[in-house]
Amino acid sequence: MNKINPDKLPGSRGGRVFIGGDYNHMPDLRKIAKIVEDINFIPIIAHDCDVDLSRIHDEDLRLVHDCKYAIFEVSSPAGQLMELERTIDYGTISYVFYKQRSETDLTPPPTVSSMVKTLLNKMERWQQGYLIGYLTDDELKNIIQRVLRGLKL
Repeated sequence: MNKINPDKLPGSRGGRVFIGGDYNHMPDLRKIAKIVEDINFIPIIAHDCDVDLSRIHDEDLRLVHDCKYAIFEVSSPAGQLMELERTIDYGTISYVFYKQRSETDLTPPPTVSSMVKTLLNKMERWQQGYLIGYLTDDELKNIIQRVLRGLKL
């Protein structure tokens, strides 16, 4: 796969979706990217960009800034938490997903910290972010399609 030049991202800001998550679970992030791509948005995963390792922090945050939307998978916490924090500053509309335990237990896993939950409460008041649980890949696909098309959940 050719790396993306972060200075020449494809499409416009309004059509790009930053995808963040734990790279140890890259197959989950690739599924999300495929869903995003299938509805004609452009997925941006920092791992796919040609970024000098000494500049990862700044370049990743610039990628978030250059996307109107962001989808974070937070079932397993990693660097995406720093990126999520900055979405407020950038006006990036964020959707934060986690894997539910069951149909009846909607409680986020303990890996979703109180800091993240309170940040998302603040973001939701500004209609910039939402915490959403899912059980299956099909459910995740349906939710992503709905939110990126501007439909109610």
